[in-house]
Amino acid sequence: MGKQEKKGYLLAICKRYHHASRREKGKILDEFCTVCGYNRKYAIRRLKLTVPLQQSCLDTHKLVMHNTQLGTKIQQLKLTQISY
Repeated sequence: MGKQEKKGYLLAICKRYHHASRREKGKILDEFCTVCGYNRKYAIRRLKLTVPLQQSCLDTHKLVMHNTQLGTKIQQLKLTQISY
């Protein structure tokens, strides 16, 4: 298994891992170690450091983009009013 495949597999199971109970995390961890050939402690660090993108992050990004676009439109309106 190459680096790209391992990274893809890590991203695929990280959300499941973060939402799992302690017992389920152990099973997911065993599966991850078997498939990727990682040491258990290294696999735990990889799974803990890989945080799935949450909906709140997406909403915040959308809000920032909306406010940025709105701010640009307001600045354009102010410039047109000054030119009259």
